[in-house]
Amino acid sequence: MDDTFRRNLDVSFLFPWNNQFGSKKDLVDTADFWAVHLLAAYQAGVAVDKDPHMVGNVELEYVLGQASDTYNTGAIYMETVRELDAAAFGGKYRFWEIQSVVHEIGHQGGGLHSDGGIMIEGALINQEKFSPVTLNRFRSRAKF
Repeated sequence: MDDTFRRNLDVSFLFPWNNQFGSKKDLVDTADFWAVHLLAAYQAGVAVDKDPHMVGNVELEYVLGQASDTYNTGAIYMETVRELDAAAFGGKYRFWEIQSVVHEIGHQGGGLHSDGGIMIEGALINQEKFSPVTLNRFRSRAKF
């Protein structure tokens, strides 16, 4: 799908997940196959894009991704992932990217931050797996 480049994908654009998100191509779940839609975007809205990442001694708020269970779609903010890695973790960029993808897909399947594991908000780099609570949410659904 072609779309105009947007430096900042504002939350008002993401919710209620319409426009480009609404034109996703016939994603259909079956009992044996779950389909999800996840957009690799540049960065979130200006208020949460980590530009600049510090004002004085205060780190600004940022989000690495957002997703919707109801609309089965989401976005990962690649520039914010890169900036977090450069500022704090140096060299773990690929891991943060993968962790963010897994976390947001978890939301699409009904996972909650309170579930623990990789679903914890701001999950530490050592949180690599879904908790049993989240896995039970996935398994109890007819559709993802």
